[in-house]
Amino acid sequence: MEFTKPTHPANVVYDAVSDKIVGAFSACADLFGATEGVAASGVALVREKLIRGAEEILDLSWYLADAYRLITF
Repeated sequence: MEFTKPTHPANVVYDAVSDKIVGAFSACADLFGATEGVAASGVALVREKLIRGAEEILDLSWYLADAYRLITF
Protein backbone atom coordinates (compact mmCIF):
# COMPACT_ATOMS: atom_id res chain seq x y z
CA MET A 1 0.00 0.00 0.00
CA GLU A 2 1.33 3.36 -0.97
CA PHE A 3 0.18 4.96 2.31
CA THR A 4 2.68 2.89 4.26
CA LYS A 5 5.60 4.51 2.45
CA PRO A 6 7.11 7.41 4.44
CA THR A 7 7.39 9.47 1.25
CA HIS A 8 3.65 9.29 0.51
CA PRO A 9 1.82 12.57 1.28
CA ALA A 10 -0.89 10.69 3.23
CA ASN A 11 1.56 8.64 5.29
CA VAL A 12 1.23 10.88 8.35
CA VAL A 13 -2.55 10.39 8.35
CA TYR A 14 -2.21 6.65 7.74
CA ASP A 15 0.26 6.29 10.61
CA ALA A 16 -2.09 8.21 12.91
CA VAL A 17 -4.97 5.79 12.29
CA SER A 18 -3.22 2.56 11.29
CA ASP A 19 -3.91 0.90 14.64
CA LYS A 20 -7.63 1.54 14.12
CA ILE A 21 -7.88 0.01 10.63
CA VAL A 22 -10.08 -3.08 10.59
CA GLY A 23 -9.50 -3.93 6.96
CA ALA A 24 -9.72 -2.98 3.33
CA PHE A 25 -12.61 -4.05 1.14
CA SER A 26 -11.33 -6.80 -1.13
CA ALA A 27 -13.44 -5.86 -4.17
CA CYS A 28 -12.03 -2.31 -4.16
CA ALA A 29 -8.49 -3.62 -3.74
CA ASP A 30 -9.08 -6.04 -6.63
CA LEU A 31 -10.60 -3.33 -8.84
CA PHE A 32 -7.72 -0.91 -8.28
CA GLY A 33 -4.98 -3.54 -8.48
CA ALA A 34 -4.04 -3.07 -4.83
CA THR A 35 -4.74 -6.56 -3.45
CA GLU A 36 -1.08 -7.58 -3.19
CA GLY A 37 -0.07 -4.23 -1.67
CA VAL A 38 -2.83 -4.38 0.93
CA ALA A 39 -1.92 -7.95 1.86
CA ALA A 40 1.77 -7.04 2.09
CA SER A 41 0.96 -4.14 4.43
CA GLY A 42 -0.68 -6.47 6.92
CA VAL A 43 -4.13 -4.90 6.52
CA ALA A 44 -6.82 -7.59 6.34
CA LEU A 45 -8.80 -7.93 3.13
CA VAL A 46 -12.48 -7.92 4.08
CA ARG A 47 -14.57 -10.45 2.17
CA GLU A 48 -17.34 -10.81 4.72
CA LYS A 49 -20.59 -8.93 5.23
CA LEU A 50 -21.25 -8.76 1.52
CA ILE A 51 -24.65 -7.91 0.08
CA ARG A 52 -26.31 -11.08 -1.20
CA GLY A 53 -26.65 -11.05 -4.96
CA ALA A 54 -24.09 -8.25 -5.29
CA GLU A 55 -20.96 -9.75 -3.75
CA GLU A 56 -18.81 -6.94 -5.08
CA ILE A 57 -20.56 -4.56 -2.67
CA LEU A 58 -19.79 -4.53 1.04
CA ASP A 59 -22.66 -3.86 3.44
CA LEU A 60 -21.10 -1.14 5.57
CA SER A 61 -24.16 -0.89 7.80
CA TRP A 62 -22.86 -3.88 9.78
CA TYR A 63 -19.71 -1.96 10.70
CA LEU A 64 -21.51 1.29 11.39
CA ALA A 65 -23.95 -0.53 13.68
CA ASP A 66 -20.92 -1.84 15.60
CA ALA A 67 -19.70 1.76 16.07
CA TYR A 68 -16.93 1.57 13.47
CA ARG A 69 -16.21 4.70 11.43
CA LEU A 70 -15.55 4.71 7.72
CA ILE A 71 -12.51 6.55 6.40
CA THR A 72 -12.07 6.69 2.65
CA PHE A 73 -8.74 7.47 1.03
